[in-house]
Amino acid sequence: MADEGKLNFEEALARLEAVVQSLEGGDLKLEQALEYYQEGIRLVRFCRQELNRFENKLQVLVAEEDGELEARELELPGAAEK
Repeated sequence: MADEGKLNFEEALARLEAVVQSLEGGDLKLEQALEYYQEGIRLVRFCRQELNRFENKLQVLVAEEDGELEARELELPGAAEK
């Protein structure tokens, strides 16, 4: 099992994909499948938290009338619905 606290987003996503493949393969014993399922849930939560954290940091550069560039938060459709 992976320690989500030591993984970056890409590593967690790759591990999640491996967990899903193992579960879909159907070759796991029940106890092992349950452990993989629980790990998958933790990885999904971690990835969602990371995506939310990155989404909050997104900014866009907007050209002002005087030609200067200003950084503004990126407004994503549906972001206010969270």
